[in-house]
Amino acid sequence: MQPVERIVIVKPPVFNAGLKAIRTLWLRGRKLYCPICEKGCRAFLPTGTDRRLNAVCPGCGAFERHRLLRIAIQKLAHKGLLKTGGRLLHVAPEASIANKLATAADYAPCISIDLNSPEASVSADLTCLPFPDNSFDTVVCNHVLEHIPDDRTAMAELYRVMKPGSWGSIQVPMSDKETFEDATITDPAERERVFGQWDHVRLYGKDYPDRLSGAGFRVRLFEKEALVDPGDLPSLSIDCEQEVVFVWK
Repeated sequence: MQPVERIVIVKPPVFNAGLKAIRTLWLRGRKLYCPICEKGCRAFLPTGTDRRLNAVCPGCGAFERHRLLRIAIQKLAHKGLLKTGGRLLHVAPEASIANKLATAADYAPCISIDLNSPEASVSADLTCLPFPDNSFDTVVCNHVLEHIPDDRTAMAELYRVMKPGSWGSIQVPMSDKETFEDATITDPAERERVFGQWDHVRLYGKDYPDRLSGAGFRVRLFEKEALVDPGDLPSLSIDCEQEVVFVWK
């Protein structure tokens, strides 16, 4: 099987240690709170082509989706809907959440994959994973599938390597329409206009859970209001994230 296009994950701005420390100190406060680094600040940093304000934690680099995922896992684990611990597969690992997942949820070992990233422990194609069936207790694969032309094969591979009774967080950017994809769109500028980012190959819609179900998963969508106390929403700054998608095998 031919490798898919390179998975490119948009990351927060990279600062040298001294500048990062200065920014963190300058933004120190209590207006906003990051559940990843468990610190408060008076503002988050902007990011994205749409210049989202209060998006990136200046301390750990967590995006809105990372903060919401952390809260969601805590909440659902407390309700007994998620069982943490065991072997974790993290696809295209994001540093801001990777360490927290590994340490706070008692995952050992934590295996990460990517085609090119030096941050991953294994170089692997998501459409042809080098792991036996039923290898992992949890899979985290966030904002990756929208980069992969053959996303259905990638979903099937994630399902294959998950153990019976395991769960996963498989998030993608979603619109309120049906999923749209067009393989003839290859120009980066046109992809950004149509799909929201130059290296995306589709824009998922409300039928996204149906694709996951087609791979065998049991799927549940959780509104952020069901995971976060309404009074805490402003301090977490997760306005751009609407739903969290969890799957079970």
